[in-house]
Amino acid sequence: QVGVPDAAFDAVDLDYYGNVFAVDRRGNRMHKLRGDLYPLHTFGRRGTGEGEFLSPRGLAIHRRLGQVFVAEVPTNFHGWVLKPQVLRRGP
Repeated sequence: QVGVPDAAFDAVDLDYYGNVFAVDRRGNRMHKLRGDLYPLHTFGRRGTGEGEFLSPRGLAIHRRLGQVFVAEVPTNFHGWVLKPQVLRRGP
């Protein structure tokens, strides 16, 4: 079991450093995990503002630049980008 209780992952991807990013549709969040799936950081909440998601279902990572793009169901593709400095935050 991954150390993220009550999460429902729909998509995962790896960054340049081997960290795992997973979107959580149940919690309307994104999780950053180490390669061994130890949780490092969780961010996001339900909503339509900055740092908020509505049923995230997909993601893609630009490995060289570190940008994360998130797809949401209500908006089809939201194009939401997380800044690289947020993604590098640890526990």
